[in-house]
Amino acid sequence: MHQIRGDSLLNLENPTVVDLSLDIYTGMPYYPGDPQPSVEQYRHVSVDGVSLKRLALGTHSGTHIDAPAHFVIDGKTIDMLHPLAACGYAKTIDVSGSLSARMVLNDADITRKGEDVILIYTSYYGMREGAQSGVFPTLSRRFAEGLVDAGYKCVGIDSPTVGDAEVHKTLLGSGVIIVENLSNRLVEVISKKAYFICLPIRVMDGDGAPARALALM
Repeated sequence: MHQIRGDSLLNLENPTVVDLSLDIYTGMPYYPGDPQPSVEQYRHVSVDGVSLKRLALGTHSGTHIDAPAHFVIDGKTIDMLHPLAACGYAKTIDVSGSLSARMVLNDADITRKGEDVILIYTSYYGMREGAQSGVFPTLSRRFAEGLVDAGYKCVGIDSPTVGDAEVHKTLLGSGVIIVENLSNRLVEVISKKAYFICLPIRVMDGDGAPARALALM
């Protein structure tokens, strides 16, 4: 998974780039109980000769990667992961038509055809209902076990969480990296050949980290 293959499932020389990252700003949605993100102007170019902002974030603010240490005792922290741990050819599945706000995913097609990453489009950030309410589209444990059995190395979702503690432990305990809070632009990647790139900031001993996520098509 950590090597970008040259056998070209798609042309990476001049790709279409879809930014799957959420904006970071004061008042942005955040998971209930997590630190509230804020972006403050710290210096002003008109006064100080330079502009500088101060960020206050949790390790799981915005688009982010969950490291195994998030739920696994003695699990790898974000700075211990390979830089390309959340990168690879991706399969994107659309489950938006079958979801209520709380319905878990069970029966979607997760068959691998050479992909290392599976991306799950729920349309959560298209609906905007349920922000900060704790009502999100989530995976079932059975679905998570299916992803592990299928051999995926990374799962991404356009929801604040993939699921409850057992779902996290099932994935992270098996070495499957989790990417949460992908943007609603994931709809543009459905059924397309894509290479997924998600690079976290390097937080020492981090249980996760905000990240920039892209799909190259």
